[in-house]
Amino acid sequence: MQSAKKWLMVAVVSLLILVIAGPEFGAGLELVVIVDLLGTELFLLSLLLGLRLVLRLYVLDPTRRFLERVDPYFFVPTQRQIGRCPGIVAHAMPGFVATYVAWVACGVVVPLSVDV
Repeated sequence: MQSAKKWLMVAVVSLLILVIAGPEFGAGLELVVIVDLLGTELFLLSLLLGLRLVLRLYVLDPTRRFLERVDPYFFVPTQRQIGRCPGIVAHAMPGFVATYVAWVACGVVVPLSVDV
């Protein structure tokens, strides 16, 4: 009789935990199973790759498109373009070329000249 009461109490407490935790309990168990199958390193790598994708799609790309609309001199050069002309990296800095052109126009900075 004592054993039946003990198991009934365990069942009631377990059911209470499941009701309070709700779907988070099942999601937690699924994550534990995935960590056991993949290992800690691969699990963290997959989480970080997902975070990187979200940041790129929802933060970096819209920011780059906005800067391309606002600053006419802004663009991100390719590695091949940088190899041919290293000074082109200045175009990848938002506002740098436009500010330099404005400073030259106002006479604050002397424009760079190339001796031929």
